[in-house]
Amino acid sequence: MELDDDAKPNLTALNRNLSSGGCSDNFKDERNGSVDDCLKHGTDSSASAAKAPVKRRAPIACRRCRRMRSKCIHEKASPPCNACKEAGLGASDCIFPVRGQPDDDRDYRHPRMRAEKASKRDLIKTRREVLDAPVFPLSVAPADRLKHADEWDLMPPLPEIVEAVHLFTRKYFQLGFIPKQLFPARLQRDHRSVSIFLLLSILSISARFSLALTRRYQGEIKAADFFMERASTLALNELYSEPTLERCQAFYLLSIAQQGSGWRNRSYINLGIATRMAVLMHLHREETYVIKVPTKELVIKAESARRTLWMLHSQDNLHCGAKSPISLAASDITCLLPSDENDFANGNEPKSRAALEDTPPARENPSLIHQPTRSLFASLIQAHYYWGKVARRAMVSTKSSSPWDPTSEYSKMAASLASWEQQLPPDHKWSMVLLKGHKSVGEDLAYMSVTMVTKLCNVVLRRPYLDDIIHPEPKSQAHRVFFSHLSDELFRNVRDLFEQIDNQFSVRGADESVGAQMASFCVYSCGLFSTYLCKYKNSKLSLPPPYHYSKDHPDVGNSLF
Repeated sequence: MELDDDAKPNLTALNRNLSSGGCSDNFKDERNGSVDDCLKHGTDSSASAAKAPVKRRAPIACRRCRRMRSKCIHEKASPPCNACKEAGLGASDCIFPVRGQPDDDRDYRHPRMRAEKASKRDLIKTRREVLDAPVFPLSVAPADRLKHADEWDLMPPLPEIVEAVHLFTRKYFQLGFIPKQLFPARLQRDHRSVSIFLLLSILSISARFSLALTRRYQGEIKAADFFMERASTLALNELYSEPTLERCQAFYLLSIAQQGSGWRNRSYINLGIATRMAVLMHLHREETYVIKVPTKELVIKAESARRTLWMLHSQDNLHCGAKSPISLAASDITCLLPSDENDFANGNEPKSRAALEDTPPARENPSLIHQPTRSLFASLIQAHYYWGKVARRAMVSTKSSSPWDPTSEYSKMAASLASWEQQLPPDHKWSMVLLKGHKSVGEDLAYMSVTMVTKLCNVVLRRPYLDDIIHPEPKSQAHRVFFSHLSDELFRNVRDLFEQIDNQFSVRGADESVGAQMASFCVYSCGLFSTYLCKYKNSKLSLPPPYHYSKDHPDVGNSLF
């Protein structure tokens, strides 16, 4: 769906200030004297006649305040009163009636109905239960729940927030849309200029890494849940607001936090909201990032927006499934891939950018896919894209009936993946030396994601043919040779994946993170496929050289690993 330029929203949020008058009971008019009053005070009729009549007191509320049953605060009945002034009314609209004028202001009000005492008691009991409840459960939180008057009053101290932001970019998203230097500096300089919704979403992920926050909220899970619940509550108010970059980023990070906490459906919904906001802001179009007068701040903001779009696309590929179709197809994206971290931090526009396979720029110029100068972030997005294609194919339980045919889906995918892996920049290929180098600049988790996901793609791509490897057809010699070669490729990638995992943990400190969920899935997959070697020691499963000796070892698992 193409949107007009007029429909393109701004990247700044609108602030609406609503003001209204206070509420209190109005004073009632005093009653005139009566015969009962005279009898009560023991006065005779002559004394009563001589006594001056009780006059109606001067009006003390304007007509508007009388109608609204609000307290009328004024200076000696000089209009406008405080309530009318706050409502934006002038002196001509604030009328104080004088003696003798008809007092019919209350005719506009509905008569008060006296409630039953039992109903009152039930209402008071319900209110007390609501107020005494410690936490609103997410599953029953009302949609119209009002947010706190000032959300910053409920936030932890600013130094703890800044520390959590640093942990977020160091232990989780080493490559992301948050400027690692500018964002914390802006937070310290003017914290109210930062979206509270975005900060709560960041803390929903990084609170478990912060020692100060885990102590404050009595545990890692409780700390993360506290901020995730508050972010979820704010999301109800942010949902139909004007799409902005920070609002889009907040919904995306909230989706990540919910995915890690087991709220899969809520995560999927919020990811869809963030994606729709990105599309409304035209972040998938390359022309959106054209800056007429580029400055450092504008270049950084544009790069942050570009990275937001690609992180949404990558997340869609990472958590794909048979019942979770992709939200934004590559054929609809003309946006090129992100720059490297130095250009992002310094506000420099790169000389060239890579493109993702199947996007219009890549179809026009296929060399952009294998650009040798592409950034690590670009390679990471490409690896995630291949994983999405491989995983979707694996989860629908379909496999090529003739995988040895060069025109089969398996052969095409294997050739495309092998070509991309071979043409990776040298700095993006696996090496223990490169791991230490990336670790020194705080990019080791991102580097390992590129190398491990690449190996995982090769393993999962060949997973559907394990039965054919274990039980080959006895009649066809050509097929047995093909599946023997496929077995070599499968377990070579399993062995390479283990080598990367083993080396990563050898240089990892006790307090260091392993990154996102995908890292755990790589460890799981490596262990899962190694069990086949243990179970089928005497079968046709084979290890490529120089690992053939492992099959004759009494414990294949130990010799392989």
